Amino acid sequence: MAEVENVLAVAICLVQQAILNELMEEQAAGIATPRIRQPRLLMPRALIEGMRDSDVRTRFRLSRGAIYYLYGLLEDKLQPTTARSQAVPGMVKLLATLYILGHGSFQTTSGLILGISQPTVSRVFMQVINAILDLVPQFIHWPQTEDEWTDVMVAFYQRGGFPQILGAIDCTHVAIRPPRRCEVDFRNRKQYHSLNVQVVCDARQRIMSARTGFPGSCHDAFMLRQSALYQKFKSSQMPSGWLIGDAGYPQLAWLMAPVRYPQSQAEHIYNRAHKKSRAIVESTFGLLKSRFMCLAKPGGELLYSPWKCARIILACCVLHNICLARNESWDTSEEREPEVHQPAVARRENTQAGLVTRAKLIRRYFTTE
Repeated sequence: MAEVENVLAVAICLVQQAILNELMEEQAAGIATPRIRQPRLLMPRALIEGMRDSDVRTRFRLSRGAIYYLYGLLEDKLQPTTARSQAVPGMVKLLATLYILGHGSFQTTSGLILGISQPTVSRVFMQVINAILDLVPQFIHWPQTEDEWTDVMVAFYQRGGFPQILGAIDCTHVAIRPPRRCEVDFRNRKQYHSLNVQVVCDARQRIMSARTGFPGSCHDAFMLRQSALYQKFKSSQMPSGWLIGDAGYPQLAWLMAPVRYPQSQAEHIYNRAHKKSRAIVESTFGLLKSRFMCLAKPGGELLYSPWKCARIILACCVLHNICLARNESWDTSEEREPEVHQPAVARRENTQAGLVTRAKLIRRYFTTE
């Protein structure tokens, strides 16, 4: 399917170049070219009705059923507001956007595949992204009831034997083209420009919280302290329990970090359970970036302003949760290597209450004597 799409794009370019060459030859020979208004040529618009299920999934990263479900949620915001016969249908807008998100491709390529021009793709792309973001309260949120919180903690315990986990927190970088005026702010420690994205997920990879607007130079712990999440835990607005984070985070009363230099057997057991439980957030990033290649560095960098990039990333998080809710599987080995995250270990501002809480936790649950 990808080869056919590439051949089509090359053929269109060759035809355009041949017409241009012919006009140039006529002008060089002194032949006056009459100014005749050419009829508007409309490319056939691709829809999924005539496509095989496997081709729909490969091209748009969602199954046919998931696309129809998503369009049902967005239809009112995507339908044309004009009565013109050639207005772009809402489904075409959605498919063009899904193609860009799924492949990290240019708008021109998406337009050729869907039968619309690049300026049209540019116009409808953020319209679809904004419509998806209206679904954030519905699909990205914390558990609403005590039973839902209990389900989260039980799922984490079954995964790694670590009690009372409310979520796994971590950050990942998404490559962008930085603004010229503050380019240095977006250069991360790996020496490329990015946004740093903070995510909290549950043991089933559902994203419960996402912050997407921080420059790549921001440290993970700094992002946490600037977030509403930090204030919620600090003011005891969250249930009894804790988040788990890597070595880049401080040890707090409600955030369990690994023991930097474990001495006892209990501390080694604690670190192993912690690592096994926290690995779910790394696999979540792998799944997210494998399905939506626009977020993966091999797919290039997002060529939009940082504000638009932040909205695109958050829209992908919404689509990720929709896929999980509909049991949409995806093979993370299909497109890219799994992300290997090495936390930037800075001076951690451990609190005394955090150290005491962790010590009690280790004695109660991880001591083998």
